[in-house]
Amino acid sequence: MPRESQSAARAHLVAKRLAALGLAHLADVAVLLVCELVGDAVKCADGRTLLITVRPAERGARVVVTDVRAACPP
Repeated sequence: MPRESQSAARAHLVAKRLAALGLAHLADVAVLLVCELVGDAVKCADGRTLLITVRPAERGARVVVTDVRAACPP
């Protein structure tokens, strides 16, 4: 998703992914987490795109917000 403040509003997609994984009970916390992380990334990250990954984990889910950029900073 684009690195812009409106992207935090798209965090509801995380809830849909968790529901598809049978982990809907984690959605409220995960959406709040993603909103905060996206907000921080919009303020601090260098890349133009953010990647949000949601995967099942042994005791719940792993949610990762990544600043996608062509190269790492020096």
